[in-house]
Amino acid sequence: MKLKLATTLSLLTLLTLSTVTDANACRYHGVRQLSVATLTHRFEQKTCSASCSETHSQQSQQPEAARAFAREGDKRVAAHDYAGAVADYTKATIANPTFARIYAPAEDNFLVTSNLEQLLADCNRVLLADPTNAYALAIRGEIKYNLGATRGAEADFRQALHYKDDLYFAHLRLAETNLFLHPENASAGDCDTALQYFPHSPRMHLNMGIALGRLGLDEMAAAEYGAANKLSPEWSRPYYMMAFADLERGDKQASMNDLNKCIKYEPNWAWAYVQRARLESGARDYKAALSDMDRAIALEPNESWLVPCRAQLKISAGDSLGAFSDYIGLASRRSEIQVLLAMWFILAQLKFVRYGREAIRRRLLINE
Repeated sequence: MKLKLATTLSLLTLLTLSTVTDANACRYHGVRQLSVATLTHRFEQKTCSASCSETHSQQSQQPEAARAFAREGDKRVAAHDYAGAVADYTKATIANPTFARIYAPAEDNFLVTSNLEQLLADCNRVLLADPTNAYALAIRGEIKYNLGATRGAEADFRQALHYKDDLYFAHLRLAETNLFLHPENASAGDCDTALQYFPHSPRMHLNMGIALGRLGLDEMAAAEYGAANKLSPEWSRPYYMMAFADLERGDKQASMNDLNKCIKYEPNWAWAYVQRARLESGARDYKAALSDMDRAIALEPNESWLVPCRAQLKISAGDSLGAFSDYIGLASRRSEIQVLLAMWFILAQLKFVRYGREAIRRRLLINE
């Protein structure tokens, strides 16, 4: 018992020295950040017009197809064909909803390789001549968003909808800008308005579910996620969000079932494995939890906060030396003094182990 206590104490001290930031990130991401599902996934969808009445196919469109639409949209923006650009961007968001705000990878962001300041100036000139051009307003909102002017982007999306109230792209970007950039202003108003125009859009139902969940309306949120999955049964993200709603309602088994479905349809998404590992850890199935954490780390090797999460799991599973190895691996990426301290703790760990073995040997000899 003393040996185990000393081992745990040394691990915790090393954690304090070398991984405080990562451990805090582990707790934050594990509970809060992962409640917003906006990363890469596949989405069964046919392309649609700018007004976007969504219909589904059994054949997935890969992210490359969505990027092709987005590149065409960028070209149209440069040519001042804003209506055509909105249509192409709409097709891209439907082919691959990784374009959702705000955690999309850089390569999945519109206009990311463009001269945004020049495009903004061009758009301003067009709108000076025709201030009621809803498509130009929506594109200017997108440009402002990419420049970090989110309040200005929101205003442009609203103005675009003032002149064309069924503009899918503006509804989508407005709702997601508020959902993911201003979560402190919890409201389902923009999502509700969007659903009135596009009741058959799974992405709109997903956004509505997220908004309702933030308002604490978990049953209603679950209903929206269910509606999204009925419209697109092989889309992973509503299953993922449904898992959180299940937990809020105290149904851990339903949460596990939904995470299993999420992983089935998107086996290369790290955060689903992290969330499933949390559930498995709560059920003390540490072998399964560690397997999922290993998978998550392999998929996201640059997310260093995942390593102390795994180390904590190893401690819970009784693998103190394995956890120690994880912490040393983190420390080795940092300053030389931290590496030296880590090495000192390794030596101390070995001393504790030898001391424990000697104590056990002496006790056996006495018993004989």
